[in-house]
Amino acid sequence: MRFLSRWLAAMPVAAGLVVFVLATALVTRAQQATPAASPVAVSQTSGGRVLPAAIHNGTCAQLGDIAYQLADVGLPQGAQLVGQPAIPAYQGITEVPGATLDDLINGQFALAVHESAQAMQNLIACGDIGGSRFGDTVLFGVGQLNNSGYGGVALISANPNGGLNVVVYLTSNAGSQATASPIASPVAGG
Repeated sequence: MRFLSRWLAAMPVAAGLVVFVLATALVTRAQQATPAASPVAVSQTSGGRVLPAAIHNGTCAQLGDIAYQLADVGLPQGAQLVGQPAIPAYQGITEVPGATLDDLINGQFALAVHESAQAMQNLIACGDIGGSRFGDTVLFGVGQLNNSGYGGVALISANPNGGLNVVVYLTSNAGSQATASPIASPVAGG
């Protein structure tokens, strides 16, 4: 029993370490694969959507004008849905020249995802920029808006060549069949 309680107490630390390692690898990949001031292209594929994203002045509660346009969030170009029916994960990776991490976290900015290029006034997900900072990287949640079913995480990190790298991941729970099991739930068994 004592071993189990120690093991369970170490789980948040282990999860944080995994997120840190994955985030570092993704940022490095984005730095190597993304030309300066150019978003990674995404394409609409069967069953997928392309969702415009931007960093806005203000907060999710009082969103202002667009401060930095980001790459669209969608299935990566050339991606195929494989394996068992799963919840698709959408991504957008952008380099933002001229921006600094300290400016974003010390000001009031929010990352917003819009329904489509034709319906920019309709927001489907938003996250105020702030959260877990490790080194030159901030990781924060992007929550659902307007019952869209879309939510996820964003990672903003300083680019060693100047500016920022912004990585956005979204999923949609629309039509998902994912369920929690007692083993996966941190509050299972009280």
